[in-house]
Amino acid sequence: EVSNMLLSEWNMDEALEVTQEEAFADGVEQGQEVEREKNIRAFGEILPPEKIASTLEVPLDYVLKVLEHNAAYIMQVREPDVEYVAVKK
Repeated sequence: EVSNMLLSEWNMDEALEVTQEEAFADGVEQGQEVEREKNIRAFGEILPPEKIASTLEVPLDYVLKVLEHNAAYIMQVREPDVEYVAVKK
């Protein structure tokens, strides 16, 4: 493989094409990951984690990690329970 690399001619256009193909593949993979996590969060409201994992064909620990992260985020964003008292002036 090294000999082949040393003897082959380097081509800028081919190098750019390979870089673009790799970047596109990475973008597709990231998009699929975002959609998968979105589906897990949506299903997490109505299905048990085991059913989500089998339905989406992903590992159970991945589903649990996404749901745990989602629950932690919701707890951070949620307003604290504050009792409001009306005061008459």
